[in-house]
Amino acid sequence: MKLQYVRMVAVVVFALLLAGSLTIDANGRFPGMPETVSSVIAILLFSIGILSSIALCCFAQKGRLWAILLLIGYLVLALPALF
Repeated sequence: MKLQYVRMVAVVVFALLLAGSLTIDANGRFPGMPETVSSVIAILLFSIGILSSIALCCFAQKGRLWAILLLIGYLVLALPALF
């Protein structure tokens, strides 16, 4: 039962990151927010998403493939932040 919540959090955070990636300006900030606030929000969302995907990969027998795909999606979305 608790893995359902973790799965739901992973999917919702992924959807938020996809929506956020469409609204970020050229400087990597959300419109109308300072750079530090935008960075904190992005780090928080990525951390929650990656940790929930790792938990699903480790503990869920059903849906492990989806958890791995979500983890790969999070890592692909995080790549521009590294360069």
